[in-house]
Amino acid sequence: MKTFYNKIIIVLFFLTGQWLLAQYEISGKLSNYDSLWTNEIYLSYFAPDGYGYNMMSEDQIINSDILDEQGNFKIKGNSLPDHNSIVRLHLGSEKSKYTLSMRPINHIHMILNNQSKIYVEARDFSSAPLKYNVSGDFSDQNEKIKELEVLLSNINTLRNENYSKTGYGKELLSFKRNQDIRNFCLSNNYPLVDFLAMENTNLEKEYLKNPVFYESLLQKMKQSKEGPSPYINSFEEELAIIKLKNNMQKTNPEVIHYMIITGILAIIVVALIGYILYLKKSSIAIKVNSYKERRGVANSKILIEQLNKREKQILELIIKEYQNKEIATELHLEISTIKTHLSKMYQKLKVKDRTHAKKRFGHILK
Repeated sequence: MKTFYNKIIIVLFFLTGQWLLAQYEISGKLSNYDSLWTNEIYLSYFAPDGYGYNMMSEDQIINSDILDEQGNFKIKGNSLPDHNSIVRLHLGSEKSKYTLSMRPINHIHMILNNQSKIYVEARDFSSAPLKYNVSGDFSDQNEKIKELEVLLSNINTLRNENYSKTGYGKELLSFKRNQDIRNFCLSNNYPLVDFLAMENTNLEKEYLKNPVFYESLLQKMKQSKEGPSPYINSFEEELAIIKLKNNMQKTNPEVIHYMIITGILAIIVVALIGYILYLKKSSIAIKVNSYKERRGVANSKILIEQLNKREKQILELIIKEYQNKEIATELHLEISTIKTHLSKMYQKLKVKDRTHAKKRFGHILK
């Protein structure tokens, strides 16, 4: 029994050890880079639903190394997902380690997983198309990626021609670009390479022109030996979204007409309801203000009734814009006496000064 347990422990240790020790290793040598790029080389994960073919962000970088004086490097790790993955190997620039350059070029794409051993040798890590060789695991797929990048580089070269800058020239170049990418996919048997090729085309626009090709391409990718892959799933989802949007745009004209009329009627009904509510609210506000005004007048009259005859006379003269000296002359009283009456009057009327008194009681005594 003890021997049996020992064997189980040995087997588990072997399997676990294999998993723990499993790691990718990308090594190589780059030449003619130091006048353009720094000696920092980065490995980034190209996510199925992430940034585009020529785009870069910090969260994509999963590993890095420093080139020695001869341009040698080695990047090791096990930070990739469980499936076969597309990665990008690129050099940093003085301005940013996230720069992706097309002319001159500073990056390559490849396929690997956490068990892959790959060697990269670039004789001129600056030219476009980039002169490089990749050996080791996934060599056939990576050779196809190299073929794709040479194709794309040649197309980009045509962009600099004068004829390609005119309206017709741009249209012709776009047609040739998409035709070349489709022809490339027809000669390719690796779905992840097809996925990279599709990243270089306006899929929604091109699908509507040639849906049969892209549906066939999807079936070819799903039937490959690659097996289930998030890259294939992402491509399938993108096609499904394009078809859904296209079907929505092709809705029956009668249905669209009905929807427009229904929408207009709904807007009219909502507007009428809003107007009725506004009138109702305005009516209530008028009634409330009228009630407050009547109540305010009644309260003001009650306060005025508390004044004696002399104080009422003074209040009436204040409302007529009389000053203290003028009031004293009018009533044949001393100014000091007028001030005494004013003080008592303000207390009874619950006002601060003559301005407040005129504002509150002027409309009643006029």
